Amino acid sequence: QVTVQQGIYDFAVSYRFGDTPPNRLPDQPSQTNYPLIWFEPYAGVRLNDIQAELTELTLQVGDRSVSADFDRIDEDQGRTWFEPLLGGKLGVQLSDPISLWLRGDVSGFGLAGDTDLSWQALGGIDWWVNHSISLQLGYKFYEIDYQNGSGKGAFGLNMNLNGPFIGATFYF
Repeated sequence: QVTVQQGIYDFAVSYRFGDTPPNRLPDQPSQTNYPLIWFEPYAGVRLNDIQAELTELTLQVGDRSVSADFDRIDEDQGRTWFEPLLGGKLGVQLSDPISLWLRGDVSGFGLAGDTDLSWQALGGIDWWVNHSISLQLGYKFYEIDYQNGSGKGAFGLNMNLNGPFIGATFYF
């Protein structure tokens, strides 16, 4: 069994080009001519914190299986590193309460390890449920390929994740 824990923390600055979407749902229907379209490129750094633990390995060949138990061996490994990050977000406000968006970024570029590249692509919908709260529903694709070092001190991870997400944004 392999257990992997990963924390991904993005720190970036962005600038909006195009229309300015509202930061509140108006009390009355607006007279805005929709759609509103904007693009936000961003740049910054990504902090990756990865811990991996190997506790058991089972190989299945035909009807036979062989198991190895690593509980008595220290096979914990992990790394924490910063890497450059470039990305962008494209948004389309369809009506007062509804907007669609696509976001993607790439980080690493081989600067923090022998192999270091991660990317993510997200798409979703924002729905304003009142004048200061919006709900998000979307889907995310994420991939990381990281290798560093050689021999006993080597650490590597190649992982693909994807799935739906929900969220909420509160505006004060």
